[in-house]
Amino acid sequence: MKKASDNKPHYLNHRTRLRNRFMEQGINGLQPYEIIELFLTFVMPHQDVKEEAKEIIDRFGSVKGFFDAVPQELRKVKLVKDKAITLIQFIKEISVLYRRQLAEEMPLSQSKEELIQYSINKLGYSKERSSGSFPLIVSMRLSKKI
Repeated sequence: MKKASDNKPHYLNHRTRLRNRFMEQGINGLQPYEIIELFLTFVMPHQDVKEEAKEIIDRFGSVKGFFDAVPQELRKVKLVKDKAITLIQFIKEISVLYRRQLAEEMPLSQSKEELIQYSINKLGYSKERSSGSFPLIVSMRLSKKI
């Protein structure tokens, strides 16, 4: 005899299962379109976004391509509105802030590989690389290590 719960549509609680899988397995437990789908659930809380997420991957080629797209291109996507564009920018900048604060905690006695990672963290996600005081900081740290 079938239970009543066996007759429920497969898509019920899909978002919860997606979030749980992410929390249990991390980002590597998700397909690229599922990463975008999970992202969209935060800006489109009451709408099915799976097909749009797949279209976004097709259009931009990858999760990185989506997150690197300029707002004008993103606005051409049906579900991507100002909230989503703001969230993209927020995620990128909070990630840079987190990595920068992590790097600032690094003692000067770290390895060359860790110094390289520090350098990447200091530059952040920006496509434009500034020449400010960053090279001086790196050379000072390198001279103390090498």
